[in-house]
Amino acid sequence: MAEALYKRGKDSYFRMHIGKRIYQERLRRRLAQYKADGNTVLTTEHYTVGQASTITVALQDALTHTSPVPDAFYFSGYANDVSTLLSYLPNNEPFANLQVMGGDALYELGSYHPSARISWNRLHFTSFAYPYVWEMPGYSAQKPEFFTDYQNDFDPTHSHASTPYGWNLADGDTMLSYDATFTLLMAAKDTEKSQVRINDEWLALTRLNGPRAIQGISGQIALGPDGDPINKAIVILDVSTQGFIQMSSMVEGQFLL
Repeated sequence: MAEALYKRGKDSYFRMHIGKRIYQERLRRRLAQYKADGNTVLTTEHYTVGQASTITVALQDALTHTSPVPDAFYFSGYANDVSTLLSYLPNNEPFANLQVMGGDALYELGSYHPSARISWNRLHFTSFAYPYVWEMPGYSAQKPEFFTDYQNDFDPTHSHASTPYGWNLADGDTMLSYDATFTLLMAAKDTEKSQVRINDEWLALTRLNGPRAIQGISGQIALGPDGDPINKAIVILDVSTQGFIQMSSMVEGQFLL
């Protein structure tokens, strides 16, 4: 996410986050590096998950910090809560262009309140998977059959064009779940054992890199000795005023083998 802020040219921003969960902890560590690189965090606000009043209070307090005027909110949380922030985001100066950025947990359109639509075009978030990446020049010829199979299985009559996600279009979590299952199966196969133990699977997973890396539907899959992905492809996504997800930058990281 720090890379996303760099790409956007954000020099100063507010930061809002919630409790000690793995997702937030990883995002906070990246932002700590962002700050260490000389960028400015004007304030850090806390709120309680699912309690809109704590978000509005945090917002009002954050907006008192105007020296310098911030470029963005960095929101370390989830879609149903950031929608509250979007609903109350000011449209007047000096905050008329204040943007909201976050991680892939914001890729949940069904969790947004209708009132958040007023600020949807100010929302940006990263994602490890996005189906339309495969429509980009150079990728479309290699588009996996998964996407056609998904549409044929869940929307064979093509009757959900206006609400494609979950019917004829897989969302990011679905794509990552597929890749996770595929990766486990490929690692099990690489053990060349009829009975695979946990240690066998783990060792095989840590070898999925370099020439052993595999192609997933979300991009290249390569794992390090600690199990973390190596150079995982990510995209920065926006939400249009009509509520459609769209890419706002090229793919970062290794997408194709």
